[in-house]
Amino acid sequence: MPISRRLAVQVTAAAYLATKAEAVSIVQANQHLSPVLLTEILSQSFTRPVFIATWPFGLAACQRSLDILTKGGTILDAVERGINLTELDESVDSVGVGGLPNAAGVVQLDASFMDGQRQRAGSVAALENYPNPISVARRVMESTKHVMLVGE
Repeated sequence: MPISRRLAVQVTAAAYLATKAEAVSIVQANQHLSPVLLTEILSQSFTRPVFIATWPFGLAACQRSLDILTKGGTILDAVERGINLTELDESVDSVGVGGLPNAAGVVQLDASFMDGQRQRAGSVAALENYPNPISVARRVMESTKHVMLVGE
């Protein structure tokens, strides 16, 4: 199922707006439910955090993130550990350890991590032989002066 640029922009805008309000967890546990229009979501009063997954395989990550956050974890920890779950799922072939190899037959992983409150970011590209690129991207953000590192 291809994603359009318009949908990607709408989801990004919704995520941004949701972080500015009190939020609600929008985790569609049953993948067979009808899609929800973003206008319907954004017209609600938010009372809990919002985590948005573009694809069904991201729903477990959203739930883990919500669990961590509601148990007192930081938003940065919640996001990182939620994404770690998807990165380690071998059945997902578009990200993480189950990702498809490049033209040279090598699985290379990319990730970016942002902290909007502090206006910080970190990212990695072409990472090889490490299962959690989101964790490396977070460390780039927190522990280096760089915004992006590329390579093995």
